[in-house]
Amino acid sequence: TLTAEVPLYAATVARARLDQMHRRLLRGEWPTKQMLGTLELFAELFDPLQPRHPVLTPMTLLISKWLLFTPVRSGLDLAKGLYLVKIAKKYACQSGTVVPESLRFLTSVLGGVRADSSDGGVLCVQPRAKKRAKKRPAKGDVSVTKMVMECDAADAVQAEAFDSAEFKLASIELAFELAEGLLGAHRKVPSAPELFQPLGSAMAAAAEGVSTSSWAKEAGSLSPAAQRMEAAILDLTLSRRSLGATFKEQAKQVKQYNPRFEEDYVAGKDYDVDRDRSDRKRLRRDLKREKRGAMRELRKDNKFLATVKNRERDQTKEDLQKKYNKQFHFLEQQQSDMRSGGQKGMIKLRRK
Repeated sequence: TLTAEVPLYAATVARARLDQMHRRLLRGEWPTKQMLGTLELFAELFDPLQPRHPVLTPMTLLISKWLLFTPVRSGLDLAKGLYLVKIAKKYACQSGTVVPESLRFLTSVLGGVRADSSDGGVLCVQPRAKKRAKKRPAKGDVSVTKMVMECDAADAVQAEAFDSAEFKLASIELAFELAEGLLGAHRKVPSAPELFQPLGSAMAAAAEGVSTSSWAKEAGSLSPAAQRMEAAILDLTLSRRSLGATFKEQAKQVKQYNPRFEEDYVAGKDYDVDRDRSDRKRLRRDLKREKRGAMRELRKDNKFLATVKNRERDQTKEDLQKKYNKQFHFLEQQQSDMRSGGQKGMIKLRRK
């Protein structure tokens, strides 16, 4: 990764940033555009393949909490939520980690799509006006992620842009794109059909509602996307092994204990029909025999070496004792000579 040279410092700084974001989450507020850029930077810098990563794992949990617990009150909140889903999708494509909160968020967002409706919902697309006071940008010119990064909460004009029909159609199209990307990232998950079935139903309902509205021309790509999603889910369902085949075990042959008799039995002869197994048994017997012989020889050698060592030690003690006796005898002679007056003990002292 890009932080391989200073991993400890980079992780410490990143964890401090995540703590600041978590305090904002506890207040029930969506992240700022600076926080969104920081999260996207973390996804680029750190290694997504490392399990229990000290930065990416808390970051994924933080994104999941934002998507699950923070309510969507406006178009700006919707755009930030889609931006978080985009980051989660990028991380899931690289690491294979399933983020079910992103699927639930997309399902709830697409479930609230109402075409040609004047309600106050976040994704209630108003009917097309026959006469416009001013020209609005086409749907293809609207980028949800770009609008999030360029938005200013204090600017009323930009805040009004998040309530426009063009922005809502672009958000729906982005949600469809993210859903297809998440399905492609989790195709190998065994429970993928169950995970994406509610999302696929919501996509089909949203595409049908928008395609029959006055915005059908701008939403021409939604119906094919919903059909592709439904076909992919069906394909995953059919390609998955059934539960019976998954847990089916091969029947083991019952072991027979019937005795086998040989007419011309010879002691020591191996009657096994498998020659390889017979050779392995013979080699194991030879190995055991050689091992026992080697151990027997080693014991003999140890006994001989111990005998020689004891003999040498006894000889050394005997020589030392002889030298001691010789010196002691010499000292006794010197003592006797001194007592006899230098005559080597030959003169006897007279008694008075």
